Amino acid sequence: QVVPKLSEQEAINVMLEAHNNGVGLVIICDLEPAEFYSETLKSKGLISTIEKENWTQKSYQNGIIG
Repeated sequence: QVVPKLSEQEAINVMLEAHNNGVGLVIICDLEPAEFYSETLKSKGLISTIEKENWTQKSYQNGIIG
């Protein structure tokens, strides 16, 4: 499990979102854990990007591209 806060059902929902829409939001968190999650997802063969959240300087979106 890459993102501890994500349940199995939530992970399935992210996978389906990425499959159906081309992108899926995994988590919104601080930059340091976002970088860790992104690198771990990449090491498992997924494409992962980190995007800065619009409403706060400290939150980042970590998503996968399907």
